Amino acid sequence: MKSTTASIFLALLLPAVMATTHTLCYNYFLNKDGCVFSAAASDQRCPAPVKEHSTPVQAFDMTSGSNMHKRSENRRLERRYDTTRPSFAVAGGEGICGFYNSTTDPGVCLWSGPEQNSPTVETAGWLNGAKTSNCGKRV
Repeated sequence: MKSTTASIFLALLLPAVMATTHTLCYNYFLNKDGCVFSAAASDQRCPAPVKEHSTPVQAFDMTSGSNMHKRSENRRLERRYDTTRPSFAVAGGEGICGFYNSTTDPGVCLWSGPEQNSPTVETAGWLNGAKTSNCGKRV
């Protein structure tokens, strides 16, 4: 009975003792900024940026209509950056995280690191064949 209790206790304690091997991208931002947004560990997580407001927000305060536009007026979104390079579609198929159907599943391309011939957990960008714990995470 004692050995069963001890083995259960050790089995529960073992994952807490094992350190997580982070990706190169995670380590880069941790070294650069001293924190990582959305990090699992609270001591490594960046705090949410404080938003300064010059005046308090009025609840249900209707403006004079200066922000109202007719649908016929051309209102465009602003780009954060300009580029002359065209975007490209990802074909889908079998990848590091398994099969990806680009027609039905939304997704993004993630850097898999500098080592392409013999990737290890330590050389992963955001993920690679040895570091798949970031598969399925939401952006």
